Amino acid sequence: MATLAQSMAKLDKAFNRDPSRARFFNIMINDLLSFIDNAVPEINSLLYTDNLVLWATGSDIPKLESTLNSTLVTLANWSLENDFKLLIRQILNFSP
Repeated sequence: MATLAQSMAKLDKAFNRDPSRARFFNIMINDLLSFIDNAVPEINSLLYTDNLVLWATGSDIPKLESTLNSTLVTLANWSLENDFKLLIRQILNFSP
């Protein structure tokens, strides 16, 4: 498994070869946040570089599960439509 530094070095190298890739990546990621906000307004999201955090709050566990599952389906659909690969092995979940 590559370290964060190795991954960032690869990304930096790719962007330096073609700076338009960085702009395209930013546009794609910003589009993703808008897409999620419009599709599942109950979800919260944060984005830092290429890391996306999704969460929902409340006390109704079945509703929270449904909201998060709906968001994951939305994310999967967006990634398929935009030929964007997600690293599933980096997904973490937290529960109270």
